[in-house]
Amino acid sequence: MPIDVQDFDADVLDRSHRVPVVVDFWASWCGPCQVLGQVLERLATEAQDRWVLAKVNTELHPELARRYEIRSVPNVKLFHQGKVLTEFVGALPAGEVRKWLGEALPSPHASSIERARGLVGQRAWAEAHAALDPILAAEPGNLDARLLLAECCLHEAPGRVVGLLAGLGPDFEQANRVEALRTLARLVERANRRETLASGGGRDHFLAGAEAVRRGDYSAALESLIEVLRSHREYEHELVRAACKSVFLLLGVRHPISERFYRAFSSTLYA
Repeated sequence: MPIDVQDFDADVLDRSHRVPVVVDFWASWCGPCQVLGQVLERLATEAQDRWVLAKVNTELHPELARRYEIRSVPNVKLFHQGKVLTEFVGALPAGEVRKWLGEALPSPHASSIERARGLVGQRAWAEAHAALDPILAAEPGNLDARLLLAECCLHEAPGRVVGLLAGLGPDFEQANRVEALRTLARLVERANRRETLASGGGRDHFLAGAEAVRRGDYSAALESLIEVLRSHREYEHELVRAACKSVFLLLGVRHPISERFYRAFSSTLYA
């Protein structure tokens, strides 16, 4: 059953720390509000406490309409952790509301994903992998979990990276990170087929750089890969150059390793 809001702080803000709250701001004179209200109530019942619905009659609570800048109704806002995550205005059809909910609702596995993110930062890839697999089994569309698992697989099973990131194109919010992971997986996989690598002075540094990427030792990786660019410029040049850029992107430009190696990379690249 929807919550007919009386105490907004308790009914919505406090409750949103335990479960996402969808708030329907409506008015009795608004015909589209009645239609949308029925859609929301049906979807809330289907959700089985994945989220709860709260209704605010703006005629009875004009102070809440002012507080949340409600200029027209219906207006629907999603609250999580005491804050508005997103909203829409107008009476959307049921399919569009369902799509909005699917994209807007925070994952019920959010805390587990953050724990896995911490494990990735500690290079505990096997443990993070074990935590992420069941999340993706339950939520195949969870892109945060997919990206984290792809990063684990870069160090454990690079052959899985491309499949995990399939379908994430240039319009994806983290497209640059996706492409960086694909590039580094390609580097490690290329080194795994060492019998196909050309011999020559750059081969040993190329292999050392790829192995360092697999270990997650990005300092050693950049040192070896930049040496390939410096001393053996044509050896797997495009892949080596792209791999260096990918490491900088994953780490961030302010990371101490990036700051240490970026100038050497740039001067070597444009020498």
